[in-house]
Amino acid sequence: MGLLDAGTPMAWDEAQQHAEHVRRNGIEQFINIYRHYEHVEKTPFLWGDEVEFFVTELDEQKRTARLPVRTPEILAALKKDQDDGHDIDDAFGAVWHPEFANWMIEATPAVPYGKSGSDIAKVERNMWLRRMELSKHLRANEKILSLPVFPRLGAAGFTADPALAPAPNGPTSRSLYIPDESIQPHPRFPTLTANIRKRRGEKVQIKVPVYQDKHTATALQRQAAEILKSDPEHGHEIVEQLGANIYMDAMAFGMGAGCLQVTLQASDVHQARTLYDQLAVISPIMLALSAASPIWKGMLADTDARWNVISASVDDRSAHERGQAAATRDGEQRIYKSRYSSIDCFISQSPLNRAELSDVPVPVNDRAMQRLMEAGIDSKLSRHVAHLFVRDPLVVYQEKLHQDNVNDNDHFENLQSTNWNTMRFKPPPSAAKNPHGIKWRVEFRPMEVSLTDFENAAFSAFMILLARAISEQDLDFYMPISKVDANMETAHRRNAATGERFWFRTHTTSTGA
Repeated sequence: MGLLDAGTPMAWDEAQQHAEHVRRNGIEQFINIYRHYEHVEKTPFLWGDEVEFFVTELDEQKRTARLPVRTPEILAALKKDQDDGHDIDDAFGAVWHPEFANWMIEATPAVPYGKSGSDIAKVERNMWLRRMELSKHLRANEKILSLPVFPRLGAAGFTADPALAPAPNGPTSRSLYIPDESIQPHPRFPTLTANIRKRRGEKVQIKVPVYQDKHTATALQRQAAEILKSDPEHGHEIVEQLGANIYMDAMAFGMGAGCLQVTLQASDVHQARTLYDQLAVISPIMLALSAASPIWKGMLADTDARWNVISASVDDRSAHERGQAAATRDGEQRIYKSRYSSIDCFISQSPLNRAELSDVPVPVNDRAMQRLMEAGIDSKLSRHVAHLFVRDPLVVYQEKLHQDNVNDNDHFENLQSTNWNTMRFKPPPSAAKNPHGIKWRVEFRPMEVSLTDFENAAFSAFMILLARAISEQDLDFYMPISKVDANMETAHRRNAATGERFWFRTHTTSTGA
């Protein structure tokens, strides 16, 4: 999840004073990167997957499942194994990363896969080996699960440590349900949580429609009583506005959910931009096909997917930016989506990318847009980057404030890595920080993680084969982004893949109507 730099993060009051500095220098860093790699061609097709695992504690006799918040020690043990020369028995290896919550571990192959079918056939085994390696460091009653959301996350007693308790008046999330100790200790994660809350001016508010059956009224009454008891100051207002929804109030409900992502390296910047666009159209379909999140906080939901929960869990927009109040500061503009959302504009220079297809509002940072255009970046890509930079940087490290814009790229990545869209267009690192020769990439982000390695490998392989087909067969999936957004909402409905209708093109060849 983004850059895990070591350093001292600033509290929000200090960080916001440096927001324009980060944006201004981040744009210069992007311009330098673009100029350096703009003409790189015929880059090998490489790709990799990212699986987010949960560590769970199962008591067979009591028939209980809880989350042990101890993945930092498991990650330390995995690192020691690799430092001692022990790794999974596979040519592609494994890399382990912390994720937002202390029950999560992100696992990727250490070496990217190539274009050949034989590499695709090896993905499932590598995923299985990653799972087995993680399992070596578990206690007798613990299991590794690849699951989009732990069904009882936020319910009473969901953590294995009974001493952990929410801190509604604490320094970080102020959640009624999630202990701050469940957040990974790396300073990026608690800082993100606190600064999102502070920038927004209140806690995040997550509402998921509850599944209606004969038990629904009792479940909602119990939830309302818990809210009133835990938050006497704001509880009545929360309950009045809640309706027939499951209520959640912390970043952990979203960023504590698991996913499956695929990143691929294109032959050049033009192919990367085309794949970004075309795969963005496919995002809702793959979200629906992989949807597996029907339970939140121990309550059955009337939806199947996690995306909107994550979107709400990191929504740092002010009341004005959300369209709910007048502006309170100079330059504040309406921002129509959370920073975790579907894309807002296509970026390819292909003639298939007609202007009328990007038909939703795209607020931009005007200074960034002007500077990008002055630097010779075309209007479509300039708009995309300036749209990312309409946000504020959320985590600013004291040690990283002053950078060399030719050799560093942390200010750019600060904004890039905290715009979590269905697709991410990924420029290479700066030349001075690119020992592996990484080039232009795109990241496909909407899929939910599945229970088995077979399913996760199948979804990953399908996306790679589809990306190759788009490039090699010159396929055309373009349609208005408003229709893509409509499909994203449809994808959340129960049984959407089999019971709903999605917008899609009648013809998918570039010569079709």
